[in-house]
Amino acid sequence: FLYFKKFARELFNLKNTYSFELYLGSLCFILSPIIIFDQMFIFLTTIWLLGVVPALGYYYLKYLKTSNFLYIYISMIICFILAFALWSVPWLLGFIIPVLGGSVVLVLLNKRNEILFVLKRSIIFSSFILLTQTFWLLGFLAPYIVQDKNSFAVKFLSKAFVDTFEPSIQATATGFIIYPLLNLFHRQIAFDFDWKLKNDFINLYDKTFFLNFIFIFVIIIGLFCYKKYLDRNNRRIYLFILASLILSLYFFTVNIGPLKDLFLSFGNIPGFVMFRNFYDKFAPGYVFLYSILITISLVLVKKKYPSKYIWVNFLILFVIILNFSIVKSTVNSPLWTTENVYKTLNIPKEYLNFMDTIKRDISSTNNILSVPFGISLYSVIKDENSNNVYVGISPVKIFSGVNDISGSLSFNFTIEADIIDKIIIDKKYDKLNKILYNHNINYVLVTKNIPNQVLRSYIFNKQVIGAQDANFLQAITDKKILTSQSGNYELYTTKKRNSLLQSQNLYFKKINSVKYLLYIKNVNNPQDLKFNDSFQNDWKLYLNKNPDLAFCTTLAFATNNTTECKSKFTLFDPSEMTYLWNKPVFSESHSTADGTNNTWTIDPGYIKNKFSKDYYTLNKDGSINIEMVMYFKPQLYLYYGLIISFTVITLSTGYLMFILLRKNEKHKKKNK
Repeated sequence: FLYFKKFARELFNLKNTYSFELYLGSLCFILSPIIIFDQMFIFLTTIWLLGVVPALGYYYLKYLKTSNFLYIYISMIICFILAFALWSVPWLLGFIIPVLGGSVVLVLLNKRNEILFVLKRSIIFSSFILLTQTFWLLGFLAPYIVQDKNSFAVKFLSKAFVDTFEPSIQATATGFIIYPLLNLFHRQIAFDFDWKLKNDFINLYDKTFFLNFIFIFVIIIGLFCYKKYLDRNNRRIYLFILASLILSLYFFTVNIGPLKDLFLSFGNIPGFVMFRNFYDKFAPGYVFLYSILITISLVLVKKKYPSKYIWVNFLILFVIILNFSIVKSTVNSPLWTTENVYKTLNIPKEYLNFMDTIKRDISSTNNILSVPFGISLYSVIKDENSNNVYVGISPVKIFSGVNDISGSLSFNFTIEADIIDKIIIDKKYDKLNKILYNHNINYVLVTKNIPNQVLRSYIFNKQVIGAQDANFLQAITDKKILTSQSGNYELYTTKKRNSLLQSQNLYFKKINSVKYLLYIKNVNNPQDLKFNDSFQNDWKLYLNKNPDLAFCTTLAFATNNTTECKSKFTLFDPSEMTYLWNKPVFSESHSTADGTNNTWTIDPGYIKNKFSKDYYTLNKDGSINIEMVMYFKPQLYLYYGLIISFTVITLSTGYLMFILLRKNEKHKKKNK
């Protein structure tokens, strides 16, 4: 709210006499029904963009006008602290793309030296911001650069994802520009998909529809008056904001005559598939630009009608508050497709205690299958004393440290993600047990108190939930090992348990989610090493000198000639930094046996020929013992990125202090 006001004031150099108009613009921004429904209601990290974007915009303008490094420095700190907001790349691009398109107006209306001046300072400003984000940008961009076929980034560009673009657009691009121009969400989409927002329109917005035309009325007055009441520089800025808003309106609506086909053609651009939910991704940027235009239009109304503008201001304020008044019913609405099951709760103590027991007794190298098995990767937790439920990303790993599979998308991009539902429906338990085994799913968590309304809701596929009966549970479980205090949660072992890592005479210990210690005894002939996690080419093996089994002090589990040692979490070891240039071993043999796991061939002859005896111990029968580290190399992007980010911030801090000290000394000399 505050930074929007500061940004709008700085953008148009508005005086304090326009404070009320600036406050109205800020209210229009943060209380827009579009923002309420699409951001605050869902509460993703994108909500922080509502503060980050105007703050950066304000300091950017201050830097352009003063060249004071202090404004870059403040922006760097904001971006570093709120990096998770900037990590919401699609929503951020949903703001940047229209603004870049609108900037063509500035290029056409400004002189060459003015354009070069702004471009130079923009590059400096944005470069420092990007350097503070290196710690996540390196990992985000690296897969695109190296074209890792198994990375999430590259799969995001895959044909499977691209093929979802056009059907999604055709199904949702049914709205028109009229409702966004009234500062309202797309009415038609809400009715097409039976969202709760439909009731908001029926109960309020449809009845007060005509009042919202005050926004269009104000914009039209501004459009007719800007040439007369704005100076040359502000006229250019006004046209820039107007052009950006028109582009943003198009991207936020799509369904604008032949322009819909143009948007569909954008699906051929690599990565543009991220905007298939256009009504979501372009929403924050649209409301921001819309509110800026409303703000300057209110200023123009005040200049044109100095004796009557106050009535327009109060009508705008009234409509903003009226539209916001329904927010309580929006936030407290029942879960979609249920009648009286609500979505806020206190997490039950029974659930937390159950998770604590899992954390204590179950190794984090295992996976858990959550039953009932739902759509996507959602999980359901019911309150103790009400009908309220939590529905969202499964929190099992957060509370217990053990990963769980709660829906088809929990399998990420593996083959099973596409076939698991059909296997459950067809009751092909042999195939299902094989999938559980291959994915190291050794436990089944059964939640028994999910309300029937939720079981019949969109959270669960009707056929899949119908197939998860007593026979289903009996077919995939061995024995019950844990029951919660009130009996609402049960934990079973699966029919056949697997180990995360598997090889002959293997001992392993998990250090953290990206690092494992391995010790293999009596390696006499080439043998396979299997890692039962989704195949990633970036998992690398590194030989350790002086192999020693001393790291295995306590045994956790043993199966298939493999022993898991009890883990002790360690966040970081400085020696890991060397893995960036150290050559891994057996990379040529790294493959996937069945499309789901990682497999290497451990060849003792290769080790004897390529490495000194410091890297293995020789047994009397000619076999060798080796110690290795299995490491997920992209983690290094985070570490080296952090070094770059902290270095830039540290040097910038020193530079800023140097400048301030010099100014202080000059000030003292001047006073003397």
